[in-house]
Amino acid sequence: MSNPEFKEALNTVTCRVLEQIAFVFPEPADLTAGIVFEDQKMLSVSLSFSGIEHGELSLIIPEEFCLELYANFLGKETQNGISEEEYTDAAKETLNIITGQFLTEIFGDEEQFNLSAPKAEKISKDELFSRIESGIYACSMVEDYPLIVILKLEAKVYGR
Repeated sequence: MSNPEFKEALNTVTCRVLEQIAFVFPEPADLTAGIVFEDQKMLSVSLSFSGIEHGELSLIIPEEFCLELYANFLGKETQNGISEEEYTDAAKETLNIITGQFLTEIFGDEEQFNLSAPKAEKISKDELFSRIESGIYACSMVEDYPLIVILKLEAKVYGR
């Protein structure tokens, strides 16, 4: 499968998952079209997978959007004091669902994969762009919030 096909699948699955679980409607976006990151604190959530392919999927989203994600998941208002742990867990669960659907979309539902527990960390703008350059990425926008999904596949090793 080529990079454009992976990128299209990342966009399709991410948009579908966010529509279904968070009731938001992302639109695919061009990262080079002037998306502004300066005013946003970004959270990176990642998990690795192994099976027929080995790699990592990451979701980079503004922390402020994580609050909305959490509220939409549970039908709660964000003014009710959502903790950092709660909104981070919502981002982790979102990535978990995206990863499962992405792997099924690409490799079919007969293949089995092992997924690691998702990890979250705050990242700077420089780290964000460094991570984007290291993999295949897809960018979407939900209102003024950029959402970036990055796929890194490990190189094939003979005998694996």
